[in-house]
Amino acid sequence: MSKSTHSASPSVSYIEEGKDSSLILKVNVKPGAKQTQVVGAQEGQLTLQIAAPPREGACNEALVEYVAEVLKLKKRSISLIHGHKSRDKVLSITGTTLSQAIQHINEAID
Repeated sequence: MSKSTHSASPSVSYIEEGKDSSLILKVNVKPGAKQTQVVGAQEGQLTLQIAAPPREGACNEALVEYVAEVLKLKKRSISLIHGHKSRDKVLSITGTTLSQAIQHINEAID
């Protein structure tokens, strides 16, 4: 018998299942970009360009809004849990599955 091959994506290292049915998303953010978009994934992080400037939390707020939009979730489902003043950030996500999240992220990359 052959192995089942309907897994979401082989070896996606930027997102994983966390505690209490949440997901943990590791991102690298480039603030002040011309447009907000997913650039790709490398080195265990999803790279995002965010149009908002890195001042007074504007970029963090725009990041949460954009990730919620990409994942088709409400903003309250996304929490910034690490990296408030860093380009490397960690988000906690509720209200979706790992496979759905990977699918939506892949659609945003394409």
